[in-house]
Amino acid sequence: MSTALELVYEYRHLMGKCRTGAGLTLDEIEAVEAIEGLFARGSSPFGGHDASGLSDRLGAILRGGRRQLWDKVELVAARLDALELRVSTFMEIGAVIELQIEDEELRLSYRFKGRVVSFLDEKPAPGGGHTVVLELVGLPLLVRRGPRSPKPDPKSAHGRRLRSEPRQAA
Repeated sequence: MSTALELVYEYRHLMGKCRTGAGLTLDEIEAVEAIEGLFARGSSPFGGHDASGLSDRLGAILRGGRRQLWDKVELVAARLDALELRVSTFMEIGAVIELQIEDEELRLSYRFKGRVVSFLDEKPAPGGGHTVVLELVGLPLLVRRGPRSPKPDPKSAHGRRLRSEPRQAA
């Protein structure tokens, strides 16, 4: 696990497995304790001076709510039960939102469902937007994409079928 986002996903996934009654293996119990130990040291491993490089690499989109939001947001900090986001629009307290976080480098897409709990600042931050706390609810989803397929060379006819050629039966 290289990022705090991966740790939050893994923790939420394991705790969801535990709540369903499936139980955890000893290795999974040790993983939960290790993750809790990392986050118990005070601040989020995601927040602080290291967050700028990570949040630049991650694209985050907030979807849902009564007004059917579809806005880009910036990740500020991660905790095991909540995420702090910088949003540009006003959101109602108690609104249930889906947060989709794309890691293009690793070809991963994290999907979290959360409830807007509070605004940390009453007026917009200097960079624009408000800092919002999103309490995580339910199980997260992780979508893994395979390697990028190579782009075909438009000058080469290799691998292309002409319209006049019949398809081969399998």
